[in-house]
Amino acid sequence: MPNLKQLREVAEQLPDPETYVPKTFACRLVSNDTVHSIEFCKQEIQRGSQLVARWIYEGKLLIRNRDHQTKS
Repeated sequence: MPNLKQLREVAEQLPDPETYVPKTFACRLVSNDTVHSIEFCKQEIQRGSQLVARWIYEGKLLIRNRDHQTKS
């Protein structure tokens, strides 16, 4: 399991869950000269009166759009 710093790094690779069609996204993580694939699943959650899409890592960690910087 990756540590929190590594998850933050790979979260930068995540596309916007509201516009990305597939339900999963695999990110690449390089650790100790080894490449690992970290898979996130898209899940809709209730936010007020709306359902919004969020990335979930192994059902344990929710990634919001504001948790990572927007790339230009």
